[in-house]
Amino acid sequence: MKLHVIQPLKPTQRAFFEPFNGKFPDHCLNRFWFRALEKVSFEIDTWQRHYSEEWLYSALGRLTPTELHLVNILISDVGQIWVKG
Repeated sequence: MKLHVIQPLKPTQRAFFEPFNGKFPDHCLNRFWFRALEKVSFEIDTWQRHYSEEWLYSALGRLTPTELHLVNILISDVGQIWVKG
């Protein structure tokens, strides 16, 4: 994991993380009473999978991050084929 530091006077650099930081406690951590670390890990993994693979984002054209990633791969592959072709 690489640590990224927000530069002074550049608050827009954290704009990507702010929605996640707001949703994660409300939609995941605040919903359960955790009695074991394994349960915390399971619920976080489940929520993260839902957040990445099922949650539609209006900023991404009503796609999930996973779908957007696949679209970008396809566009990249088509572009490479077109250039070679």
